Amino acid sequence: MTITDISRKIEAHQRNEQSEWERARLVSYFAVMPHLDSKKGNMTMQKMIPFPWDEAAKPKRPRKLTEADKKWLDDMDKLMKKRHGQRNN
Repeated sequence: MTITDISRKIEAHQRNEQSEWERARLVSYFAVMPHLDSKKGNMTMQKMIPFPWDEAAKPKRPRKLTEADKKWLDDMDKLMKKRHGQRNN
């Protein structure tokens, strides 16, 4: 068995484990759903039982560039042009 085979087995086990947890969350959600306040209606499975992989699935909003970021990028651009010359692409 190679390292690649071991890595694939671990990934498959993790996917299987995640699938089992997702199934348990779904069953739990449906069991509790009749008892939730229907007026609010904003309780999702992910809010009721959050998992670590739910956070990873959320798209991250890029942060806005600060003036310091812009200055650093300009300085790096100047440095690259100085080292490698101006290229017309």
